Amino acid sequence: MNLSLSRFFERTPATNLDTCDREPVHMIGMIQKGTGLLILDQTDGRIVGVSENLHEILGKPADALLGAGIEVLSEDIAGQLAELADSPHISHEILDAQFEADGADYDVVTHAHAGRRFVEFIRNEAPSASLVRKRMRRCGSACSQIMGALTFEEAMQVAANAVRDLTGMSRVKVYRFLPDWSGATIAESRDDRMVSMLGMHFPDTDIPKQVRELMTIVPYRFVGSVQDENVPIRALAGHAGELDMTWSMGRAVSVMHTAYLRNIGASSSFSCSLMDKGKLWGLIACHHVEESIVPSDSWALAQEIGTALMLRYDQAQRTETADMISHLRRIESNFAAELRQTGDVEDVIKTLVPVLQKFLRADGFAFQYGLNLHTSGETPPPDFIRDLIRWTKDNLTGEDQFQTISLQSIYPASAPYKDVACGVLVQPIVVHRVCQLIWFRGPITQKVTWAGRPDAKMVADEKTGVTVGPRTSFDKWVDEHNDQSLPWEEAELQAAREIFQEFLDIISSQLLLKEENSSLRRFAHMAAHDLKAPLRGISSALQWMEEDEADPASVEEHRHLAAQQAKSCSA
Repeated sequence: MNLSLSRFFERTPATNLDTCDREPVHMIGMIQKGTGLLILDQTDGRIVGVSENLHEILGKPADALLGAGIEVLSEDIAGQLAELADSPHISHEILDAQFEADGADYDVVTHAHAGRRFVEFIRNEAPSASLVRKRMRRCGSACSQIMGALTFEEAMQVAANAVRDLTGMSRVKVYRFLPDWSGATIAESRDDRMVSMLGMHFPDTDIPKQVRELMTIVPYRFVGSVQDENVPIRALAGHAGELDMTWSMGRAVSVMHTAYLRNIGASSSFSCSLMDKGKLWGLIACHHVEESIVPSDSWALAQEIGTALMLRYDQAQRTETADMISHLRRIESNFAAELRQTGDVEDVIKTLVPVLQKFLRADGFAFQYGLNLHTSGETPPPDFIRDLIRWTKDNLTGEDQFQTISLQSIYPASAPYKDVACGVLVQPIVVHRVCQLIWFRGPITQKVTWAGRPDAKMVADEKTGVTVGPRTSFDKWVDEHNDQSLPWEEAELQAAREIFQEFLDIISSQLLLKEENSSLRRFAHMAAHDLKAPLRGISSALQWMEEDEADPASVEEHRHLAAQQAKSCSA
């Protein structure tokens, strides 16, 4: 598991990152207003870093804390931290302690990372035990409703409503990432203080690459205020190096992100990652018209609702995939019976290819086995299909299949065939030889409603040209285009992986046998030709002996010739 955002920058070439993607948001070295921070060295337990506002929460100046042990703050907290010292996992633990400052209560949240223990003090505006129990009951009820929902759309709405009730936020969105990392709001719960963004699309640049990576590491994140009132961290001498705050909940926020939130009318936010099979699928994004910090006891509850939602999604995908696989097995059974009846594999393939085309709602389909290429529907020329197969082999990047809804955007050589090969799914299957199954889809005309123009420029400094702020307009903007095909649904992708594994083995065995029989026939023809030559020599020798009227010398000469020809027959 990647435990630090630093690994993203280590493995990603700078040339692959735009200006916004390069910002090391985990090395910001400050915390948000409404939070406080103590940093302990795990080797000796000394306090090596404190936020400059900590005296307001703890009543102790930074100088009295730096270099001391945590016992100077609280023997109870020191004991609780000692119990967590041997935990091998990074997780946010809420300690059984609270501090009060300026009429507000602060929860104590801790985690250990990169040789340091972070002790964070997070403001809790509603620290009621009864309210916590109410939230837990609401979470449990929501998870049950999500798993029992008749459709995934219904489950998403339950999740959005529950998270808004849990967090008190003005607007809660279920946001899904699309294959190009743009995103869309596919469910929403809100009050009248914020405008609806349901159905709106957002460009991939709205959530930079390193932020998406961070979402796969830490499952939730809050922004208590968008006013950039951040607090510096003071470090003990010799410990002022770069501070990896990947897991810090109170970590200060990039000014790019706070400007973005202000531009969409939010004063605070909270988000929870949605993961599917270990990959970032989307997020539950919450925005509020007032400054607010979601209490620490609600973070895991929101994550639990998100987890239930993704379990329901997986359930829906499995059901849809199972239905498709069941359909495949019926088709397979029919063609296996036909193959047994006719024994002509070529005829069966000709009948099978159009069925496979329609099965995945494709405009065209190609089946390649060795040098044989069978097609159905609207497809590019055979030479291009073979070039495409070679190109995809070099671009699978560790995946077991290649799929796109806009081939021409990543493979310029395909531009002349956009009308028949805009969307492409290539599934290699290893049997006796590697088979290639290729589905083609043409482009469709689509209307996409964007929250602002997706190609709008970021705000840049006039003198330096450095990006200093995100786009400012989120007004509805409708784009009509025809450079993409229908997307390949998850059930279709899974069906392509499963498709005819056993039946293709039968077909390829028949094709292999047919090739071997063809080779045997060629060999037999050549052998027969070679055999006929010496037989003709023997026949000629016998004829010559008759013509020479049994002259002893001539007979002996022709007898010797016949013997030589017979010897070559037996060689």
